[in-house]
Amino acid sequence: MTIANTMDRLVKWTEENICSKIKLKVPPEDIEAATDADYEYKEASPACFPIYIPTRDKLPPGADFPIPSVCIRILDGTDYRNSGSLNIEMNLSCWNPGTYGKDVLLPNNEKPGEHREWAGEEAEQYYKRNAGGWRDIWNWIDIILKELEATTDIDGIPIDKEEGIKYEPYKEEGGIADYYPFWYATVSFTLKRRSSQNKKIDEYL
Repeated sequence: MTIANTMDRLVKWTEENICSKIKLKVPPEDIEAATDADYEYKEASPACFPIYIPTRDKLPPGADFPIPSVCIRILDGTDYRNSGSLNIEMNLSCWNPGTYGKDVLLPNNEKPGEHREWAGEEAEQYYKRNAGGWRDIWNWIDIILKELEATTDIDGIPIDKEEGIKYEPYKEEGGIADYYPFWYATVSFTLKRRSSQNKKIDEYL
């Protein structure tokens, strides 16, 4: 199995098992225009990119936005005889400048126990700038942890459970980076892989 093939399978698995299970706010090209009540934001499932997050002018076919997204990177790997490992990092990014009227959920009097989206003129005029967007990135991490912990492999590639799963907010020089209204975090884990380069050697051992 080649490293490139492993990356392709990782991206496909992430799109199907992680990105499809959450919808996040999509930032506009003009960020300043989105920080008032008149802005009608849209939500979408995050895009998934290998190696790097492209800018808007370099988006691949089928991708409409660079954020929200998860970028899958190979940090490093080891190879010994006919086995090895790859250390994988998922870089998560999302955007949320505050609370809009339709973000507010109210009790649904017609269906006790359920909630409804706040609607009407007052809701349309409501916007409160705040730093609550951090919840989006951590709710997303919860989904990823649930999926990784519930499986032993990613498309047939074993997850090294003994190494565990690490997650943390994005940091710079040891401190948590502040890019409000953008939010970033990482999830990292290790995959086991069988090397195809040394199969011929095995015959002579």
